[in-house]
Amino acid sequence: MKNSLKILTTIIILTINNSYCQVLDTIITGVYTLPDTINKKNKKGLKEGYWLNYKKELKYSYHTDFGKNYNYKEYNYYTLLSEGNYKNGEKTGLWKYYNILNHKVIGLDKTTIYYKNGKTLTSNKYYKYELEINKDTTDIKGKYFYTNDTIIINCKKNKCFFKINNNIIDTFDKSNFEIKFYGLLKGEYNRKIKTINNE
Repeated sequence: MKNSLKILTTIIILTINNSYCQVLDTIITGVYTLPDTINKKNKKGLKEGYWLNYKKELKYSYHTDFGKNYNYKEYNYYTLLSEGNYKNGEKTGLWKYYNILNHKVIGLDKTTIYYKNGKTLTSNKYYKYELEINKDTTDIKGKYFYTNDTIIINCKKNKCFFKINNNIIDTFDKSNFEIKFYGLLKGEYNRKIKTINNE
């Protein structure tokens, strides 16, 4: 083959966690500069103001002419995961969380509003639900938008239920809320809902 032919021999993706990685005896460090007004901490060392939370990855590649010459390239990926405001280390106001595919933001996953009293209000466009949760999670209220109907989600103290058109779909202890809610989103109640709706 001609000496000018270059072969891509490897592409290595490395995740860097505030440290460094060593590839072919070369110390690789990720460097990223944010504006002075973003990702700051106050005098107490707590997060303050507007923050961009991102995942940092390094794509490292090299080309070779059969061992004679090496050409190195380093690519830093900074994938935005979420953004919003902090006040004394606590999230406050509107936060946005993103869906990621192949190091790219492909859309908004959900939004959460953090209130001063500790309550949160989450809206998820992909799974089509809204959840309002108080600070100690003893009170959960929400809606799941199922086809043309709305399923009511409610928890008071230790008891929860799902309800559609004034018909109870399920009742359960709050300790099982995450499992039951996940099942609701994944369609585990679809047959029962159709029976209730005489479909």
